[in-house]
Amino acid sequence: MPKVHVFWDNSNIYIGAQAALQKLGRRSAGTRIDFENLLKLAMGGRLLARGHCVGSVPPEVWAVWVQLAKKTGIKPELFERGAASGKEQAVDQALQVQMLRALVDEQQPQVAVLLTGDGRGYADGVGFHADLKRLYDKGWAIEVLSWEDTRAQMP
Repeated sequence: MPKVHVFWDNSNIYIGAQAALQKLGRRSAGTRIDFENLLKLAMGGRLLARGHCVGSVPPEVWAVWVQLAKKTGIKPELFERGAASGKEQAVDQALQVQMLRALVDEQQPQVAVLLTGDGRGYADGVGFHADLKRLYDKGWAIEVLSWEDTRAQMP
């Protein structure tokens, strides 16, 4: 039975949760993600081969990363935000590297589950879509968990 590789862009998931709450007319300040349940949803009752989570490290959220690791067993790969822009740097690319490593390292096709919120790079043949297509072309099953309205919310 194929195992699940979870590729998790936590910033996109968090921003999507905020957008979903706003759409429902609810307060998005203090939004919380139940990491353990989100991972269970992604796994769908299957065996986890590896989990990869990426995000950025503004100082006020260190406790979030500690909780994610504690609740899921996945140690997040964290990146500093750009000094000039204040925006994430290389987070998506780091997750894409993990996708390609899984493709090379696994002898048999597995299941790739992407937790994200944006489709950036699609029109240019780069980004998550390009690497998911590589996995798919090699026989991997692809699943994407995302929020309906996130793309409009991404900076």
